[in-house]
Amino acid sequence: MRHLEGKKILLVEDEYLIAMMAEDMLRTLGAEVIGPEATVDAALKLLEDAEIDCAVLDVNLKHGTSDAVADRLREDAIPYIFATGHGHRDIDAIILSKPYTEANLGRTITEALSRSRLK
Repeated sequence: MRHLEGKKILLVEDEYLIAMMAEDMLRTLGAEVIGPEATVDAALKLLEDAEIDCAVLDVNLKHGTSDAVADRLREDAIPYIFATGHGHRDIDAIILSKPYTEANLGRTITEALSRSRLK
């Protein structure tokens, strides 16, 4: 099912194998993957030039959290989801629990995109 056809999805994930798996899932769902990026600085730099429709952010990165990326996305009114196995304090964020499946990933991104259109 390619229900994310044509959507540009930023992927921020610092675990190489998870990043490759998520990138493959997103491509199978029809998305164009921006990244993956493993650091906040690299993700923020990408946001300067790239047009994206949504982002999948690993909460806990090796050098901190992806909160600064989420803040920037929120400022630009770009929907995002947090992918985590630990929970997160941002009660407004959509959480995707790790480990996740392709179906869960696609459904969660679709929810984030739908919510952003309602605002």
